[in-house]
Amino acid sequence: MGKMSAAVGSVATLAAEPGEDAFRKLFRFYRQSRPGTADLGAVIDFSAAHAARGPGPEAHKVVRSQLSLSSVSDHDAHRAGLQPVSKWQAYGLEGYPGPRYIVVYF
Repeated sequence: MGKMSAAVGSVATLAAEPGEDAFRKLFRFYRQSRPGTADLGAVIDFSAAHAARGPGPEAHKVVRSQLSLSSVSDHDAHRAGLQPVSKWQAYGLEGYPGPRYIVVYF
């Protein structure tokens, strides 16, 4: 019975409120999970480039991306409290040319 009520609770958590977007809905789901109990299997690890996880076409391969460093100077980054731009790392997903995840250490 405990597993069933937990599953029903998870589904209820994913119900969108009026005006709520998909990101906020998932954010609430992961935020409300108890520490150590959330299933993070669907979360993509951008900490380093690695081979695709899992079988099938839905598996994503994280790849390093080049950044155009001419847009932001090291001085601008320093003023914002960030590491020099030359130390920033960017990652993306193979087959998805648009979105990038940029790692910037404060």
